[in-house]
Amino acid sequence: METNGPKNRIRAHFLGGGTLTVLRALDLYSTTELRSVVWRLRQDGYDIRNRRIRIKAADGGLRHVKEYYLFQ
Repeated sequence: METNGPKNRIRAHFLGGGTLTVLRALDLYSTTELRSVVWRLRQDGYDIRNRRIRIKAADGGLRHVKEYYLFQ
């Protein structure tokens, strides 16, 4: 098992109180698999939740995306 893989780094991020979107996970952890990692963490018993947030897109418009966080 890779100890420094995306799952472990993302778990540490959540345990530290951080939130992630798919784009932020790509930027911070070079993974496009945030949804899969979240699913695996949920299977491991972590209460990962999500909420819809609005972000400003490159064209200036607003977009809705999911932001994931560990419920504590």
